[in-house]
Amino acid sequence: MRCSLKGKIVIAYTGLTLLAVLTAGFLLLRVDTAESRWYSYAGIAATVVLVTSVLGFEIARRLLQPLAAIASELEKGVESRIPVRLAAGTDEIGRLAAAINREVAQLEGRIASLAEENRRYAAIVQNMVSGIILVNRRGKIELLNPAAAQILAVEAENAVGVHNREVIKDYDLNQKIQRTFATGETQSYELHLVFPRERIIEVSFIPLASSAAEASAVLMVLRDVTESHRLARMRAEFVSNVSHEMRTPLTSIKGFTETLLDGNLDDRETARRFIGVIDREAERLSRLIDDLLDLSKIESGRIRLDFRKTNLPKVIAETAEKLKPQMDKCGLTMELELSPTLPLIMADADRLAQVIINLADNSSKFTHHGGKIIISAEERGNEVCISVADNGVGIPAADLPRIFERFYRVDKARTRATGGTGLGLAIVKHIVEAHGGHVSVESTVGKGSKFTFCLPVGE
Repeated sequence: MRCSLKGKIVIAYTGLTLLAVLTAGFLLLRVDTAESRWYSYAGIAATVVLVTSVLGFEIARRLLQPLAAIASELEKGVESRIPVRLAAGTDEIGRLAAAINREVAQLEGRIASLAEENRRYAAIVQNMVSGIILVNRRGKIELLNPAAAQILAVEAENAVGVHNREVIKDYDLNQKIQRTFATGETQSYELHLVFPRERIIEVSFIPLASSAAEASAVLMVLRDVTESHRLARMRAEFVSNVSHEMRTPLTSIKGFTETLLDGNLDDRETARRFIGVIDREAERLSRLIDDLLDLSKIESGRIRLDFRKTNLPKVIAETAEKLKPQMDKCGLTMELELSPTLPLIMADADRLAQVIINLADNSSKFTHHGGKIIISAEERGNEVCISVADNGVGIPAADLPRIFERFYRVDKARTRATGGTGLGLAIVKHIVEAHGGHVSVESTVGKGSKFTFCLPVGE
């Protein structure tokens, strides 16, 4: 039969009382005189006090010892557990110890869950592409992730705990932080950086409120939008360039067509000449559209390259044969200088031929009658390099960095006169890079140019 702590105390003190009464009765039966009874009463009282004290001390010890053990364990911290021998009891102390252990177990689970969430959030913040900065009301930086440190060119560990003005060297940006604290409203700002390189950073200021009254901190989110701005500018320039390039031949076609329709059809010689111009402009427009489609497919990755072991001298020789009529028409000579020990390379032969044709066609436009174009190929380490050189007008040094841009022309008038689209070199660059190679140019004004592209040697 189970007995509670209260029941044990009642039984113990009831037993003490009965013991005292029985002892008193026994002693009274043994004495007759008044003096003896007095001493008997005194002895009885002393006996009762002694027995009660001893038993009371023992009961108190049994009660206080487990309570002291429980208190000692709790003082060690929230993860402390009550010993099994105490928690296994069925009285109040045992149930108290068991309840404490259950609460500790639940608390440990919550702490572990919170710790796991903190680790997860920390990993997310540390690996975000966007920069994250947390600034408190005193202006001290509480958090700065690696992306933000890279954008601002600072050391993350040296920035935490430092005032934002010492880390962020931009007056307007710091003013936005103060304005966010003052208004409690989300702000935005476009930060232009020039060190260590020119970049455009979009900054969002988000107030974090601990109460409805005011923000306790401001979260800054920094996104590098340099590339998106560059692409937007390129798209705008592309549309403008395409419109301009198409307008020129369309204007010619429309003008000559209207002239013919106005009555010049009867003059067969004039009509033939006008129709010839229309035909050339239509061909130029067709080439422009073909180049645009090619460039679009290459840049978007929608074009599939047929990589095979390719005999480079054979590809160059066959391409040169196709180019011969054009070179003869321009009064140019073409020479091949090919190393006899060139290895096979993994490449798309048709696309390589397109690269060589584009480079040779570009050289023919800027080489005077009687000039020379040389196509050479040699092995350089783990690469095979093919060069197309001419002794033409050359390219100014200022134009060399932009020569492979779409629609970029050194001599716009001459390129248009020869039917160029301004896309040939851009296509060359993309095809070569799609093969894992690289392309470069060397040029001296008045002496000619040399375009070289290198491809890795196939295994």
